[in-house]
Amino acid sequence: MHLPDGILDPTTCVCTGIVSAATVGYAVHRVRTELQSGAIPLIGMTASCVFAAQMVNFPIVGGTSGHLLGGVLAAALLGPWVGLITMSIVLLVQSLLFHDGGVTALGANILNMGIIGSLLGYSLYSAVQRRIGGRMGIIAGAALASWFAVQIGAILCSIELAGSGMFRLESTLTNMEYFHSIIGVGEMLITGLAVACISQVRPSLLDRPADTLMATKGIDGLVIAGAAIALFTSVGLSTVASTNPDGLEATIERLGFDMSSLSAVWSAPFADYQVPGLQSLAISTPAAGMIGIIAVTILSLSVMWLTMSRGNRYVKRL
Repeated sequence: MHLPDGILDPTTCVCTGIVSAATVGYAVHRVRTELQSGAIPLIGMTASCVFAAQMVNFPIVGGTSGHLLGGVLAAALLGPWVGLITMSIVLLVQSLLFHDGGVTALGANILNMGIIGSLLGYSLYSAVQRRIGGRMGIIAGAALASWFAVQIGAILCSIELAGSGMFRLESTLTNMEYFHSIIGVGEMLITGLAVACISQVRPSLLDRPADTLMATKGIDGLVIAGAAIALFTSVGLSTVASTNPDGLEATIERLGFDMSSLSAVWSAPFADYQVPGLQSLAISTPAAGMIGIIAVTILSLSVMWLTMSRGNRYVKRL
């Protein structure tokens, strides 16, 4: 669902950019006095796992593919506001380093995947969790919320494309929902399985106030395990990922638009997850994945440390 450069008109880019910038800015304000240093490694691990998972497209119907978005998973682990910041960092790195999502469309991508997944998705997750209760409520809430988050993101993406004058809303929405209703099943299964595993080994991470992300006992083991999964996914699974167009690309192709006619406004150094000079895809793609994991980890840790430091200074002034 990563919108590229040139597919949205300037007005849509500016409007979605303002909404996303304001929301992410407010998220930083919300977490700066509540974040603890012991929780920061978990944020870096989550960012790296979401980035790695988004590299692996799984095949669906009609020669199309999809991949995990990860907004609900990030919010379930980190809370909605930290989850949004983490998703925004992942999308920023993808855009600037890998040309996965356009720079001019970054605001729309953060809105469709980060804000919808982390904020609205978390609200749905919490509602189901309270309704059912217990561990089953946590798992069912995460699974259902992740499916709905994909659908709502696809609807917003369709409105943005239609509002830009590219396609008719009816045809765009029909195709986007057709593909993403199926992609959402994959999102639901992956998110539900991940939350089920975490709720078994570290239930305290999923059973806490939404606005509080504290260091919890035994978090180091989970961070190490998550980092290992991210490395395995980006290095191993990325080489066998589906090369079929994703739901957005398939929709645009069905509507008769040639995406090769679009030009990027930014020359990404590792475009299409390839490292210049490495000819073999079996080496180049994992190498790009490693670069991406390092980038999102360092950036997320830096942003959260600066946010926490600023919050501490703010508390001292009070």
